[in-house]
Amino acid sequence: IDDKFNFVKTPQSLVYRSEKVVENLPLLIESNSSGADERSLEFILGHLNLNFQTVRDAIPLIYNFTDGVVGYDINDGGNDMYDGGNEISTNFGGPIDYSDDLIIDHTAFGEGGRYFTRKHPGLFVLAADMDSVSNFDINGNNGADGAGAADGAILQLNKAGVIYNGFVKRVFGEGDGDPSINHLIIVEQLPDVGHEFSFDTNDDYHRVFNLEANTRLYYLLYAGTNGTYINNEATLRIMDAFLEAVDPLRWIRLTPESGIVAAGASTTMEVFLDGRLLIPADYRGNIGIRSNDPLSTENTIPVRFKVLPSPIDPPEIVSIDDVPDDQGGWVTVSWNASSDDNHFS
Repeated sequence: IDDKFNFVKTPQSLVYRSEKVVENLPLLIESNSSGADERSLEFILGHLNLNFQTVRDAIPLIYNFTDGVVGYDINDGGNDMYDGGNEISTNFGGPIDYSDDLIIDHTAFGEGGRYFTRKHPGLFVLAADMDSVSNFDINGNNGADGAGAADGAILQLNKAGVIYNGFVKRVFGEGDGDPSINHLIIVEQLPDVGHEFSFDTNDDYHRVFNLEANTRLYYLLYAGTNGTYINNEATLRIMDAFLEAVDPLRWIRLTPESGIVAAGASTTMEVFLDGRLLIPADYRGNIGIRSNDPLSTENTIPVRFKVLPSPIDPPEIVSIDDVPDDQGGWVTVSWNASSDDNHFS
């Protein structure tokens, strides 16, 4: 709020009023959000466990492979998917044991490195905090035994202003009912990061290299029934669904998101706060207002949002007393407030 713009916030709406003399001032509205510690591995794991089904739903003809819970490899996976594959390592060490739902400190991801793996039906996920890791490797033997084909891709996705690369390897079309094997390794796009992989369908080898500047990595393994080829378009949908599931950035939404405001006039935008994909926590974000005003092109309104556990602690009624001599018209009610009424410390 400043001397150039007047904002009025209500529980339902935000009023933007231009006090400029510029005619037909274009108003561009966009929202972005972030929560306290929302990108910690604890936060990521909590949201993955809450929202994994949205990732599964994005995988066409998903095959619910077995294993991936304990040990450091997948022996078979079902229908001869593997002959001992999905062995994970870095230039600092490995193979790395699966932790399934536990966050582990491990020097394979550098000094202070941490990771978890999590297996949900048809979906294996690794997430890691890294320090100076150069290579992330996947090794082992596939069940295709030289049949079918292998290919790969580098995909790009802009998520709330952060550009991610998805490094993809696929083994598919074996012909005897073997599930397709799909690696999707996701990191923030930084210079010189690349990947390589084996075209031998018996070899699970896949490496992402020049990762030294990256501090977070995600790896997804999923399979398609009967060797289904999961193309780049579908893989981008999976990548988007995963990033949204583990770090839901759009808990603030505005309607409309753009428009025209004449000089001296105002417009009203509805503000929606959506906690359905969020675990209980305090969230902080911003509503950003951009315009063509040369003196104040950007303005930011901070937003705080608390998601409470369900059910919340209810208030407690202490007493209900009649008000005398009013012919039954009034009572007085006393209660103790819910402990959840103190939303922010």
